[in-house]
Amino acid sequence: MNSCSHAGLRWLAISGIQHESGGVSEFLRTDTREYLPVSTSATAYYIDSQLWSRRFTRGVLPAPAVRVGQFLVEHVFDSVRELFASAPSGTENGSASLAYFVDCGVALR
Repeated sequence: MNSCSHAGLRWLAISGIQHESGGVSEFLRTDTREYLPVSTSATAYYIDSQLWSRRFTRGVLPAPAVRVGQFLVEHVFDSVRELFASAPSGTENGSASLAYFVDCGVALR
C-alpha cells in the first residue's frame, strides 16, 4: 500500500470520526474539532475504504468495518421502503422521507 493510502487509513482509525454507534461523521470542523452529524454517504464511504484495505491485511476484516456494516443495516436501511435513508434514524438530520440515490448506491457498493 502506498504511503498516502496508509496515512489516510491511519487517520480514519484514530480521528474519532467514527462514532460509538458505528456511524461516521460527514465533516470535522478543524477549527473547533467538532464532528458534525453522521451521514449515510460518509458511513458508506468509510466501510468501502475499510474493505479496500483488506487487500493489504491478508483479508482480515477490520473491526471498525464490522461496526459500520451493522450501523448501516440497523440504523439506516429502511426495510419497508427498501432503501437507505439520507441520514440515520434517531439523528438530528434523520428522516425516513429523504433518500438520495448516491447514498443508496454507495451503501450498496
